[in-house]
Amino acid sequence: GIFANSVGGYGGNGGSATGGTAVGRDGGTGGTGGDVTVTLNGPLTLSTHGASSYGIYALSLGGFGGTGGDASDSLTIDGTSGNGGSGGLGGTVTVQDSGSATRNITTDGANAYGILAKSQGGAGGNGADALGSSNANARNGGAAGNGGVVNIDTSANVTTGGTGAFGIYAWSQGGNSGNGGHAFSLFNASAGNSHAAGAADAVTLTSTGIVATHGAGAAGLVALSAGGNGGNGNSGDA
Repeated sequence: GIFANSVGGYGGNGGSATGGTAVGRDGGTGGTGGDVTVTLNGPLTLSTHGASSYGIYALSLGGFGGTGGDASDSLTIDGTSGNGGSGGLGGTVTVQDSGSATRNITTDGANAYGILAKSQGGAGGNGADALGSSNANARNGGAAGNGGVVNIDTSANVTTGGTGAFGIYAWSQGGNSGNGGHAFSLFNASAGNSHAAGAADAVTLTSTGIVATHGAGAAGLVALSAGGNGGNGNSGDA
């Protein structure tokens, strides 16, 4: 098969802190996934065998945000942890034809894909925990990255033979945001919030070929634009 991908780098984790007044550092931001284009030029015959295989897989994935640094030493009086880093954006993903020709893609495994084009935003990092005998301030989870635009325009004939398989799948997916950190103090404790989940973008699927599926739970054409899930806020105990 064909696999074309661009993946943003992951953000690093923030450093932890100890001592009387301890301040953890923020996690780094995930990198942006680049644009990915697969162009089918001329006659083509692709055949894959085995579960979860792909005839063509084009992916742009934003990097994940890093985790914030803890402030949780037993000697800490005032502890403030680090925020989670933001997830990176997914880029534009395109699968397209160039010129008129016969193109045939066949898979026979369960949960296989004839053509999958996906853009996904990276997940936000988690906010870190904080401990302080007087004050504990836990920080927030990072915002998630957005999924990008996805376009499939092909005349390819696609045949799948396995259960749960997909003929052609176009998918934009927002990332999940990070969880807030937990705070514990004898007097004042402030927990971390989550952050915004990632949005998905426009999806276009144009198929002028013959798409045939065989097997329980299989689908011929799927176009999906789905936002991510929000993370959990945490608790503060004093």
